[in-house]
Amino acid sequence: MKTKFSGSGIVEASTRNIAVGTPMSGVVVKLFVSVGQQVKAADTLFVLDDRRERAALALRETLLAEAKAKLERLLQLPRKEELPAAAQESRNRKPISKISGCSSEMRRESR
Repeated sequence: MKTKFSGSGIVEASTRNIAVGTPMSGVVVKLFVSVGQQVKAADTLFVLDDRRERAALALRETLLAEAKAKLERLLQLPRKEELPAAAQESRNRKPISKISGCSSEMRRESR
């Protein structure tokens, strides 16, 4: 049987009250201390459910991988300053219809 609890995060020390909290709200899934137990600074008291954050991280990692792949594809394209040279090279090539031995059928397909 699971025991469910909630609280506002006040720990009563022998000399004073100490506020305990986390930077985010959430459901406690593991509790490492019990009533009356002594703890030291940096002891883990509890663990919050982090499934939502793990799912968000997985999504962000997927988006990052997609962005890196897109960047790699874009980097493979010719740069703006390379385009005039590529266009000139294309203009210098013979059209397929002027290549000797090209059949009339191939010429029609190329149009």
